[in-house]
Amino acid sequence: MRLERCKRTMPIALIFVAMASNAMATDLIVSANDGKFVRVNGIGTYPRPAPSDSLAIIDADQHPPVIRTIVEGIDHTLQGPPQAVAITAADQDTVTLINVSQRPFRAIQHLNVPATPEAVALSPDGQWIAVQAMSGSNLTFDNPARQKRGKLILFAIRNNEAVKSDEIEGGEAAQGLVFSKDSQTIFVQFNVERKIVAYNIASGKLVESNASLALKAGPASLRTMPR
Repeated sequence: MRLERCKRTMPIALIFVAMASNAMATDLIVSANDGKFVRVNGIGTYPRPAPSDSLAIIDADQHPPVIRTIVEGIDHTLQGPPQAVAITAADQDTVTLINVSQRPFRAIQHLNVPATPEAVALSPDGQWIAVQAMSGSNLTFDNPARQKRGKLILFAIRNNEAVKSDEIEGGEAAQGLVFSKDSQTIFVQFNVERKIVAYNIASGKLVESNASLALKAGPASLRTMPR
């Protein structure tokens, strides 16, 4: 997942202001979709002609969620805020839980996850950590470690300790993920499949909802409104 500063900041800033003022307390999620790069059978390709890069504005207050608008012809991607959860180097395949309530910040737990963790998110209520790992789905077919689909892992935070709650199959070379503002739904970018899939948290388990949002290009980065 590439998180870079957006090149055309003014149009995107105006989009956010308009949507926020009209929607008031609506929970909006923005998906940046990369049309220039497509992974086919584990091989990175660059289609010609390429679909336009785009931003999809998702209303997560709706059930199922809906795409409010798609803005095309924008060079993205979006840069996210500082995280309380950090990904270590990819070859270590761990996620680190960091205590930011005191200075200096202190790593309090290292979580083993499947190969190549690509995205991590901490729920707004501080009760859950979600990790999206490629788990070999980004490799070519001739690689013995190749897997068709990656993994989505859910950790519960209890008494300042993270404990694995669930692990399920995800998408092929999937990218970003975010929580809804009520911390009960996780939105995951399926890059190869060109869609965003929502998973509900039910009794500590991940349950795929019927809210699959189709896109014209592979989603590559994801963030929410400030919370």
